[in-house]
This record gives sequence, C-alpha cells and structure tokens, in this order.
Amino acid sequence: MSDVDALLARARTLLDGVTEGPWVQVGFGNVQQVPAGQHPPVAKAWRSANGEFIAASRTLVPELVDLAARQAAEIDRLRVELDTANTKAAQP
Repeated sequence: MSDVDALLARARTLLDGVTEGPWVQVGFGNVQQVPAGQHPPVAKAWRSANGEFIAASRTLVPELVDLAARQAAEIDRLRVELDTANTKAAQP
C-alpha cells in the first residue's frame, strides 16, 4: 500500500460513522449539523476559528479525499502510459 493509499484509508476510516454534513458553527461555540438547531451539537469549540475549521472539515475532508484519489488514479494511468511508451521506444 502506498503512502497515498494509506493516507486515504485513514481519512475514510475517520469519516466512517461521522454525523452527516454539512456542519455549521453557531453561537456559543456549538458546531451543529445543518439545519442548525434540529440536532444536538456535534462539537464545541472555544475559539471561533476552531469552530469554523471543525465545521468546514466535515465537507472539506471528503472533497480532498476524492480529489487525492482521482489524482492518484491519474498518476497511475500516466505511469502505465509512460512505461508503455518507454518500452516501445526501447525496442529496435
């Protein structure tokens, strides 16, 4: 398993079972599932920036995981294409 695969697996494992998103930070540091107020808070942050980060991470992390997976697949595809081209170029 490559470093990228291991990192993506860790992220996917952490996302498994997490309260559905998106999340939003509301008053008193509560981070809640949207729409706010219909469910108990998913987190509490004492600093506004921390709460905003926590709330944004619920949608940002899956987006980054998907992007990294697509890029890793494209790198693998290009590697195969390059290896094929090099093999053909090396033939007499």
